[in-house]
Order: sequence, then C-alpha cells, then structure tokens
Amino acid sequence: MIENPNKRIVNFMFVNPFPVKLNEFSKRLRKLFDNKLTEYVTSTEERINEYIAKIRNDEFDEDEPDQTPYPLTYTDTPHLTIDITSVKMLALATADDPFFKLPPQHKKYFPELVIYNKNGEIIETIDEQKLNVETITNGTFEPECRDLKLKLNDDRRVSINLLKQKEVQMILLVIKSKDLYQQENLNADQFDRAQFRLLDASTNQTLDTALIKDMKITMPTPPEGEGEEEAQPEPEVDEGEGDDKGPQTQNVIVVGRVFMENGRWIYEQYNYMFKQDKYPDFFQSIGKIESESRDYCSNAEAKIKEEENILKDSKEAAIQAAATKAANKKKNKKGDKKRKNEDKNKIEEKVEDEKEAEELDEGVDIDYMPGFKSVLDGVHTTIFGPVNLELKEGKWNKEKTEELIKKKMKKELGNKINN
Repeated sequence: MIENPNKRIVNFMFVNPFPVKLNEFSKRLRKLFDNKLTEYVTSTEERINEYIAKIRNDEFDEDEPDQTPYPLTYTDTPHLTIDITSVKMLALATADDPFFKLPPQHKKYFPELVIYNKNGEIIETIDEQKLNVETITNGTFEPECRDLKLKLNDDRRVSINLLKQKEVQMILLVIKSKDLYQQENLNADQFDRAQFRLLDASTNQTLDTALIKDMKITMPTPPEGEGEEEAQPEPEVDEGEGDDKGPQTQNVIVVGRVFMENGRWIYEQYNYMFKQDKYPDFFQSIGKIESESRDYCSNAEAKIKEEENILKDSKEAAIQAAATKAANKKKNKKGDKKRKNEDKNKIEEKVEDEKEAEELDEGVDIDYMPGFKSVLDGVHTTIFGPVNLELKEGKWNKEKTEELIKKKMKKELGNKINN
C-alpha cells in the first residue's frame, strides 16, 4: 500500500518471464572495475574483424558451424532491470536511519543524479549544491523530506521529471558518503540501518531499495579457477572507532542508471562501490562508455549481416551464371543435334534424289522423248492434255517409266503439273 496525500494506491510489479540480456554498457562498466576495459574493447574488435574477414573469404565450413563462434555474446544479465516509462517523477532518496532522525551534524549519505546527453557529455549534476537553484533539467535536491503523515522516512532526496527530458540519454544514480571524523558522539553501529530508495516521487512507490552496509567495495572479478577468497571486499572504515582518526577517503556508490532505449525509460541496478580517489575521472569515463557502447552491438551486427548478404548475393549470382551457362550449353547441344539431323535428312534426300535420277536415267532416254525437255525446261507453265512421248522399243518398262516421269516432272515443276 502506497501513501499519498489524497488517495491510497496499490501498485503491482510483474516479473518478466523472459530473461533480459546483458547489454554492452554493463559489460564495459564491469570491465572498468576489472581494470580490463581497453583489453576487452580491443579483443572484441579483433573478433569482429576476423569474423568479417572469414565471411569475405568464404572460409566457413557448413559441416562445422561452431568452428568459428559468433563474435558477440549475449548472456542473461545479473542486474535487476525495470521498465519505468510510466514513472513521471523519479527520485533517489537516502536515510541515515529510517526509524530515527539523527542529529543534523550526523548527515552521512547524500544522493546525486549525474545526467548525460546523447553524446556522452554531462549536462549537469543534481546534488546538494543545487539546493534552491534553477537547473537545466528541472531536477531538484531536497535536504529534508521526512513526513510523519505520509510515513516518509527519507532524509535527503533528488528528483527529476522524466516526462520533460528531451535531450537526456542517461541518468546515473549515485550516493556519496560524507567524512564525519570530526563529529563527536558517533556510535559504531549508528549507520547500520542506513538505506537508499529509488522511488516514484508522485506516489511514493519504492522501485528498489537496499541497506548501504550490505554493499561492499567492488573488486576485480577473480580469474577462472581461483577461489572467491582471492577477491574479498576491503573492510569499511568506521568513523566511530578510535580516538585519533584522521580524514578518510569516502565511498561512491553507483546504485544504477536510468537510460532511454527505443523510446522507453529503463532502470538497471548495479550497486557498485569504490573509493573516491580510485577513479578520479569516473563520471566523464562513464559518459564516453555509454555513447560508444549504445549502438555498438547493433552496428556490429548490421556490418556482419551486410557482409553475409554480399556473400550470399555473390553465391547466388555464381549459381545463376552456372545455370545459364549450362542451359546455353544444353541449348547449343540440342541445336547441334537438330542441325545434324537436318544435314542427315538433306544427305538422305540427296541420296534418294540421286538414286531416283539414276533410276530415271536407266529407264528414260530423254533423247527419244520429243517435247519432254521443253516441259522440263519450263517452256509451258501449265500443260493441258496428254504429252505424247515416243518410246524406243525394247528399252522401256511402261509402268515404271510413267511413274518416274511423273516424279521427275513433279519435282521439277512442283504444282505446275497435273497428273
């Protein structure tokens, strides 16, 4: 149940059944704490370039697809991830002790918002320095926000209206601790209940919360095969122990970030902690990491896909050219066969004609057929009536001669002769 000045609101949060994949920014942020960011970026670029080179050279073996693994990996994220697009006013609050209001001089934990544009540049930081100051993003800092009526147990709060942000790409949620070594009457367990809350300031709905004492200094990830004892968190410095404590380097806690992705605001939890002097340019580096990693995977995938399409088109063109060549060869072969058949038919016809001519020469003596030559020479286009031929006795087979004469005349004169 969420308290509100005018109404009571019940909010539900649904668990996404589909695991969220670890994004490139989160990978690089972890590598930053591992002191391996440059090495990681270089090795990833080399894997992508090698993969693209193999595509261009068509070196992939289809029978062994796992021989060259895909250069980009997508494992499930270990970070809590929430879509908070419906949240209008987002706030990060801290309480030194949510059950008791501590003395004013014992203020320990202060929330901050570091706001970045799409180029990875810091637009501004909303912290205690912005108290009663007009800000670029209309963010606000509240030094006192406890409210007994609304049961608000937060001490300090920074907030920003997400609906009004047009140039903002990312908001880093940060908590910084104050050095209280000069303060008296500090107990060893005075801040054991200190906590932070990420909340919807319009409804006071808590989106994320944790005890600050449960957070440890973020150490480099131990190499594979080594035990966890190799990377034990360094102990917290307690201002209440000892009488001659001097100034101590304080902690910076990166609770998480809120970033714009495909038109939606996404919250990603980290809870990383480090000493202030460990990374002097941390916040500038984070902006650069965000701008370089935002579209890194999608651009790399698009480049790989483009090379795959080029190779695919090249293979399809080669297959098409081979098919066309084979079809032309088959067509030419078929044409050669047809021409051979035609030549064969012509030869057969010629042989047949020569045979018929020989038979005609053997059976017909044109010299003893007056008028026959004139008919064959086409003197008369059309012959009406019988043609009288004088046959030489003893050399004629009458029936055969008539048949051969008709064939000869038909061949020579075509449709100019009637039987």
